[in-house]
Amino acid sequence: MIEIKELESKILNDTDKILFYESVKCLESKTYRAGYILAWISIVESLKRKITDLANTGDKQTQESLKKIENLEKNEKSADIQIITEALNVSLIEIDDHKKLQFFWGQRCLFAHPYEKAPSEDELIFIIRQSVDITLSRKLEFKKNYIDELVNNLINKSHFLPNDNNAIESYAKKILPRISKNLHSYFFKVLIAKIGELKDEETKKVFLKRLRFFTVHLLKHTNQKLSDNKWRMEDLALNHTFEFVLGTCDSRVWKKLPTRVRSLILEYVIQDQTTREQFIALRILSRIYKKNLFTKKNEAKFESLISEINILESSEFYKNESVLANRIIEEFDSGDFYRQQDAIRVLKSDFGQEFQESLNPIKCIDIGRRITKAAEYGCFEAKDVMLNINFRFNQKLKTGFYVGLFVDKNMEFRLSDSMYSKLLTSLNESEPEVLESIKKFIHINKKVEDTHPIRMNGYRLNSFEELINNVEKLNTLDTKTIDFLKYILNEYK
Repeated sequence: MIEIKELESKILNDTDKILFYESVKCLESKTYRAGYILAWISIVESLKRKITDLANTGDKQTQESLKKIENLEKNEKSADIQIITEALNVSLIEIDDHKKLQFFWGQRCLFAHPYEKAPSEDELIFIIRQSVDITLSRKLEFKKNYIDELVNNLINKSHFLPNDNNAIESYAKKILPRISKNLHSYFFKVLIAKIGELKDEETKKVFLKRLRFFTVHLLKHTNQKLSDNKWRMEDLALNHTFEFVLGTCDSRVWKKLPTRVRSLILEYVIQDQTTREQFIALRILSRIYKKNLFTKKNEAKFESLISEINILESSEFYKNESVLANRIIEEFDSGDFYRQQDAIRVLKSDFGQEFQESLNPIKCIDIGRRITKAAEYGCFEAKDVMLNINFRFNQKLKTGFYVGLFVDKNMEFRLSDSMYSKLLTSLNESEPEVLESIKKFIHINKKVEDTHPIRMNGYRLNSFEELINNVEKLNTLDTKTIDFLKYILNEYK
């Protein structure tokens, strides 16, 4: 008896517990006939409630089933057989369950008449156990017909869900636990197929986003092995790579994908990044890379890949500010005007504004001084920067512009004559703390050895000293600026 009572903990719906409790009380009091009928009623009422709940989700087949049941009840006819038949039709129960329920129905009809045979204790215990196993302990799960209807609504009805990520995600989280586990792989393949149908339609981007949310959350939710052949993971990743990437590549499920599948996806973008699809895939994979979810080997491959892509296209792919800063410095050190101008355009972009603010001052100065040198050597984009240094460059970068006036790439002294005249006025207007940060950077990083084959440092420093004397005589600069210039001179003497 204790074992039977403990079955109550498996019952999901509190309403179902009422009839279960009453049938158990009948078992205790040895009123087996009443207990049997109550146990039967608990089964059909539970199934009817699930049919109603499923119909309320918009499942057309279940709505038709509910109508048949309600028509019988409206005409005051027994709907019990219809309920278990429709429960089978809409896949709430399996064929074996239906056979058991038909048997219980026959016994219920027999036991309902006092002059017929009464159920035994074991027969009552059996139907109580089966009531829990067949329906009371089973949560409502959506079957194949519901999946097909759901996908149809996702891709064809704009008003089915708001165009809001949180709303779509919330709905997916609500629905997916109700999908029968043995249909997870089927649902996944349907979603990937529909992504393939919509991937090239610009007007269907909203629907495509819905499918991606459902696919990602399905893979996250399922406890089935994705390496099982029924998922066709490797086949889809090999032959339908782009739609597979759109549907599955997310930091929340990346580690669950089979190792071979992850390698196929990465090779897809490594082999050729010239197509629109592969570049989109690269963008999606970069989010996984930033989460440190790649293996060391694959991370190295990915970093090598983005280092070969134009900085304008790859800037947002980098894992952190320091790595991107090193890449930008490489672009300036290349001496290629086109690469330099693209690096400057990255810095001027909205993304570049955030990047500047997050970057440490030393890296900013290292980049800024290279922009000054790029302008000196003829990069048009860098020259434009020197004409308007306040446009989309923060103070840390501008400090680097001033450092670039006095040093070469190797931090040896070399005054940039052409840039000096352009930046002198703004340098003179700078706050004392800006001048102090320039002095500090030069003091720490300067190189005083003369590596030039003709020993030019002495000549350059003499020319710089003469220039300082001339501007001091003209009295056109603030004292703090003159003192600053003398400090730079003395640092390299």
